[in-house]
Amino acid sequence: MDNYDDIINLEHPEPINHPRLSMDQRAGQFSSFAALSGYEDEVVEAGRITENEINITDDIKDELDKRLGIIIKDINNKPTVNITYFIKDNKKSGGKYINRDIKIKSIDLIKNQIITINKETIRIEDIIKIDGDLFKELYK
Repeated sequence: MDNYDDIINLEHPEPINHPRLSMDQRAGQFSSFAALSGYEDEVVEAGRITENEINITDDIKDELDKRLGIIIKDINNKPTVNITYFIKDNKKSGGKYINRDIKIKSIDLIKNQIITINKETIRIEDIIKIDGDLFKELYK
């Protein structure tokens, strides 16, 4: 302590040209600084769960083909069906399955997709299930 005896008991100097900042104001100067910008977003993204795409069997493919054939026969009536299909995630591997009712405008067999009356497209290879009243004749 011998080296600091001359200053140890002195008061902290007050600024002459501007008032002293409160502790909150001093802390606020650094609040916008983020050493790891985007880190919090990355943590949230890493914690987001995606599903793996199911590989469907040949039996399911055959069943889907039958149902698509029935839809094609009834396409002029713009049939409504319940469909379950996979949407790939844009940020990480996997995705999620969506199940919803859609009204079909057309089926494009060249592009291999279903077009809804809202002009949405659903890739046929992403579909795992098609259901609805239209298919009652299959199970009589």
